Amino acid sequence: MLVRLQPDLLRALDMFIDRSGGRMSRPEALRLAFREWAESLGYLPHELHAEEGKRPEELNASNDD
Repeated sequence: MLVRLQPDLLRALDMFIDRSGGRMSRPEALRLAFREWAESLGYLPHELHAEEGKRPEELNASNDD
């Protein structure tokens, strides 16, 4: 599937990558963002993905391993 994004969406995707640590490609970031969107709306069941770990906002002293 080929997807073309408008410049504003590309900028938003790049910000998402930067705020996520800057270690993923645009296709990886787009897949992750789409999965998070689909989970948030109930289109997919929410599950913790092993490769993702916890999001920064989910981290606290009680889950510090």
